Amino acid sequence: MKPYYSVSELAAEFGVSKETVRSWIDKRLLPAVQPAGPNGAYRIPGGALQKFRERSERPAKPMTLTPTPRIQRLTPDEFYAASIEPVLRATGLTADDLVRRLASDHELVTQYPSFATDYGAYVRAIAKVATDNARLRTVRA
Repeated sequence: MKPYYSVSELAAEFGVSKETVRSWIDKRLLPAVQPAGPNGAYRIPGGALQKFRERSERPAKPMTLTPTPRIQRLTPDEFYAASIEPVLRATGLTADDLVRRLASDHELVTQYPSFATDYGAYVRAIAKVATDNARLRTVRA
């Protein structure tokens, strides 16, 4: 651990802007010093950064998310094949079991950060198709 970190280094680590880091400093969420005086650059002590990391709900490094196809552009079957099925094959779990495990398993969340959202979108799309089909049957009758 370095003795001091710059605002830029923290912004890169937490995946936020430099202004956000300065805001944390202004709000006294993150202790910092200005060795060059009141108009100088902030330096964040390594010990203070470690405590901030422990308190923070943000990941230490920004997650790189794999883009998933938007459900609106695909049929539910195409979306399932592109976004849901590969994850289920990789984990060997059912979708319901995986969603339950995502609630408590940080490692799974890191590996599949958008699965619960994608699965929810898939289920809503299936429900919409079923509802639309039921309406069509009612109108035709």
